[in-house]
This record gives sequence, structure tokens and C-alpha cells, in this order.
Amino acid sequence: MKKILSFKIVLIYFTIAVLTIPGLMNANEDETERPYRLINSDLLHVDLVNGEYVSRLTGNVNFFYGETEFYTDEAQIYETQELVVMRGNVRVYDDSLSLYAEEVEYYRLEEKLNLRHNVHIREDHHDGTIRTYKSDSSTYLREDRKLFSFENTHFYDESEAVRGQCNFLEYDMETQYGYVTGSPNIFVGSTDTLHIKSERIEFYDDFNRLAASFDVRTTYTVAANNNSQILEVSPDTLQTKDTKPIVYNIHSDFLLFFTEDDYAVFMGQPLFLSDEAEGRAERFYVYFEDEKIKSATLENDCIINFAVAEDGALNSKVEAKIINLLFRDGAIIGIEATEKVASLYVDDEVAEPVTNEAFSDRLNIYFNDDNEIETIVFTGQVTGTYKFSSGMMEITDDQMEE
Repeated sequence: MKKILSFKIVLIYFTIAVLTIPGLMNANEDETERPYRLINSDLLHVDLVNGEYVSRLTGNVNFFYGETEFYTDEAQIYETQELVVMRGNVRVYDDSLSLYAEEVEYYRLEEKLNLRHNVHIREDHHDGTIRTYKSDSSTYLREDRKLFSFENTHFYDESEAVRGQCNFLEYDMETQYGYVTGSPNIFVGSTDTLHIKSERIEFYDDFNRLAASFDVRTTYTVAANNNSQILEVSPDTLQTKDTKPIVYNIHSDFLLFFTEDDYAVFMGQPLFLSDEAEGRAERFYVYFEDEKIKSATLENDCIINFAVAEDGALNSKVEAKIINLLFRDGAIIGIEATEKVASLYVDDEVAEPVTNEAFSDRLNIYFNDDNEIETIVFTGQVTGTYKFSSGMMEITDDQMEE
């Protein structure tokens, strides 16, 4: 009887010792006693601190809290507060969203995650594209599906080829609306040809529409290697002349950019600036094709100043109610003005520069590859005087073409 009792005591002591070895506390733990479901942890300690159970998990930690899965180097789970504090290589997986950071706090009652240090968030879409956010710190509200990113924030949308940076971002994944502030910069297109800066930029319909407001600065750049000119073609040789990049700047108070439909609207007395021309109007419409400017329309109180030759002064001018600009490979190849057209043509390529003026219902000006005027056509109620190499010409109501 004494031997049997002694054996039972030894067996009970051995069982208690095995259950308290940290490395063996894993998915076999009694899950009914803990509010989380543990998948793995190299070490696990459960302490009672001020009346609250605190689970301390260390090494290759993997657990579920509700429907959200967590991976981390170490975690502390406060059961009464329903708070999880994780440090080191934290990964959180929630449906199509993946969140990474060095430190994460998860507030179960609020369904809020605070992420800090090297934050990287990835959103996978049904069409196979992704959207990413990187920042110094972020907050994600799980039930509301709202994201807030702070300081040194970078974002990228693969579907609409939009990327940018700012110091504050808010995005609602349910309504597909968001905005950025804090010196926001956005690049549109796979080659970053369009650059937008303003005080505030808003996103609608999954980045299908962008709205920039307050001191909007838009830059469109055509790389030099996309704008080379053929000098000579023969069976044996093909020589080209590499030209400098073409850069267009538009300053405005407000910009709407429809990324899916490839056009932009500039409002608030927009100003158009380039080496070839400068323009202003009440409103600009700019249309793109294959990430290149196809055409632009200026509406109401339009003025275009332009050069009549490559690298020339912008001292010729067209005023009209509507002006269309035509482009090829990023360069302006035509100006088409309608309604109350007034034009000033300054020919400074001759020994004695001459100034020509005309008024008409419509004016078309077309340029060659060297940015030199190739054709001028006036139509409808034309008056004025133009001097060409053949001498002075009085312009009448009939069509006049040079």
C-alpha cells in the first residue's frame, strides 16, 4: 500500500512538471480557458497580474484572435483588456489584407490595430492586382475597414498605375474614398510621366478618379529617347537626333483626373507652361492615349503665347473662346482656335522682325517637327494685315492660307 501511494505521488509530480515546460505549451493547450487560439509558440507563460491573466508568448508565435491570424516573435495577451501587444516581425492576416510591422497593438474590443516601424500593408484584389501602403506608423480599423497612415507614407495602386507619397493618408476600403495631405505627391502612369502636387488630393472609386485642390502643380514629361528625330534613312544607316525632354507644367486651383478614362480637367484660372508655348483659360481639358497627351482643350478667355521657331521667343499670340492643342509624341503640332479669334504673329526670323495681326472666326496653325510654323489658315470674317516673304497682304473676309 505504501509503494502504491508513493508511485501515485511521483506520477502526479511528473505530470505537473511536463505541463509547465514552456516549449510544450502549443496548440494542445485547453483552448476553452483562453480567449485566443494558439497555433504555435516556443515558450508560453500565463501570469496573473493585478487580477488579469496575461499570456506571454515567445518565439515563432502564431495564433488566432477571433478571425484574425497573427505571427510575431513575441506577444503579450491581456485577457481582461482584450489587448495584444506584439513585437518583432509582426504579420497580421485579415481576409484580403496583409499587414506587417515591427510593433503592433491589437485592441479586440475596438477592432483596432496600431502599427509602428516599417509598416507595410498589402491589399489583394479579385482581378489579381494589388494596392500597397508603407509608412512609419498606421492605424487600421478592422470592422470599419478604414486605414490611417502617418509620416513618410508611400502608396501604390497597380490597377490604375498610381503611386505617391505624403505625410497623412486616410482610406475607406468600403466606400473606396480616401485622401492624402502633408505635401502629397502623386505619379500617374507606368512611366511616371504625370506628376501631381497639391495641398490635398482625394481618391474616388478605387483610384479611378483623383481630385487635387489648393495650389495644384501638375508636370507632364516626355523622355528624350521618346522624342528623337530621324535625320537620315538609307539601306545601311539610320541616324537620329536625340532631343531634350519635353516638359509641360500646369498650375491650377483644382484638378480632376479620371484615370480609367484618361483625361484631366484643370479649373481655377489654370496656367499652361512649356518651352514651346504658354497658355491660360478658365478651364483646361487634357486627353491622354497610351500615357501620352493626345490633345488639350482650353475654354473661355483663352490665350496662347507661342514661338514660331524652335527655341524661339514666345512672342506670338492667339486669343479665342476655345483653343484646341494637338500633340504628337508629346510635342505640340497644331493650334486650332474658334470663336472671336485674335492673333498676333511676330516673325523674328528675318533681319527686321515684323508683327502681324488678324481677327477671324477660326484660326488653324500647324507646326513641323522642328516646331516651325508650316501652315496658317484663317476662316470666316477675317480682317488684318500679314507680311510674308512675298510682301504685305491685306486679309479679307475670304479664306487666307499661307
